Amino acid sequence: MLHTQWFEQMKKTLEEMEEKYPQSTDGEREKYKLQLQQIRKNCDQLLKAWATVEAQVGKLSKKHPELFGEVEEEAIGESFYLEESAVRHFRQGQGYYQLMMFKEANQMFEQVINEEPDFILGRLYLGLSQFQQGELEQAEQHFRWVSHISTEDIFIGFSFHMLGCIQVRKENDLQAVRFFQKAVSFLPDLPDAWFNIGACYYRLQEYQEAISAFHQTLKYDKDDWESMYYLSNCYRYYHDWGNVSFWRLASLEKQKHPQIIESIAQDCEEMGDHECAINWYLRLMVEDRNSWTAYHGMVWNFWVMGKKDAAWLWLKKGLTLFPQQIELLYLQIWMLLDEGRLTELKQIIQILPLNYHERPITWMIFSRFYSLQGNTDEAFRITEEMVQQSNQTIQAFGYYQKGRILLDKQQPQQAIRFFQKAFELESSWTEPKFFEGICHMLAGELDRTEQCWRVIAFPYMEN
Repeated sequence: MLHTQWFEQMKKTLEEMEEKYPQSTDGEREKYKLQLQQIRKNCDQLLKAWATVEAQVGKLSKKHPELFGEVEEEAIGESFYLEESAVRHFRQGQGYYQLMMFKEANQMFEQVINEEPDFILGRLYLGLSQFQQGELEQAEQHFRWVSHISTEDIFIGFSFHMLGCIQVRKENDLQAVRFFQKAVSFLPDLPDAWFNIGACYYRLQEYQEAISAFHQTLKYDKDDWESMYYLSNCYRYYHDWGNVSFWRLASLEKQKHPQIIESIAQDCEEMGDHECAINWYLRLMVEDRNSWTAYHGMVWNFWVMGKKDAAWLWLKKGLTLFPQQIELLYLQIWMLLDEGRLTELKQIIQILPLNYHERPITWMIFSRFYSLQGNTDEAFRITEEMVQQSNQTIQAFGYYQKGRILLDKQQPQQAIRFFQKAFELESSWTEPKFFEGICHMLAGELDRTEQCWRVIAFPYMEN
């Protein structure tokens, strides 16, 4: 029906607005404001029209009650008689709920339950309205009540599913899994529950269980691109690049989402295929013109390939479009550090927040900066602070910087243990292994150099 199509269109419009508004320009924001005002106006008109029709239906039911007996019972979905006022409030609540006016829906469904406390569908809607408003404790009471009282699998299964959703909101994924598993025991073909099981296991880093759940989701919903994307991320953990590529491309075929394109580009980076990464970052720019990460990726991959002129060109473009993007500024600093351009570096550093304790790269930048200036005491002092932090990544960066400082001072033997410690803390980061290899080379230990660089060339080979 037309109103159903309208609801679906409005839902898509609002979801798009929620996603794009934070990154939109002033002109686009003004357009969104006008669009939202029109939607609210249309909703008000629709409610007025609906209320008029509902009043006419009420008059007709009084005049010809025989028209409504069987229809009401079938539509409501339960086998006992409801008072006319309860039916009217229930219909009104449904209307508000479909328009996402959850506060108003909640009020209607509360009246329904006050009049008909055993009306299961009314109680489910009340729980849903409260859930949407963040009233989790109240919603949980209603869903638990239904799960204990109802004899219908569809109501019991749905109640357990919503109890799982409440636990997800509470960030209790382990308990959520238990409820979702109960849900599929009553409704084995409920794809949302299977998806939520997979998502919970994914957040719990239990990837094999997540893989099984997402495959079950696709069994009942073969077009679920999010399950495909999650599967690709799970297989990435196991470095199963064949399955990673298959599920990334499968999800991209269903949904041209920028996040999928960015993930494919990052996969290419990790596998060392920088030309491939560049091509995907170019595609990301086409799909999402507000993506600063696309420019960051272009710069980094050109830099790693040794094409520094191209890297600087793309960085200039990125900073022109996103002048306040801190990650691009950090990348610029890293490149200046690498080229030893200290005068320009000092100017850039002055506009950075000096929040050493929040970002590992900030520690590295200042430590490296002081080291290049010849102020090794200050550089070492910063690395000492870094290795004392609780954050393992900051510790690894600190040990790495210690090694770099000692290597610059031509003390490769002393530097080795710091590079080893850095790699021990962050084994996916290959730079410490590379510089450890340099240290062994300077000491004439070429076999050890070869061992270190084999780790870089074949990072996923077992010892």
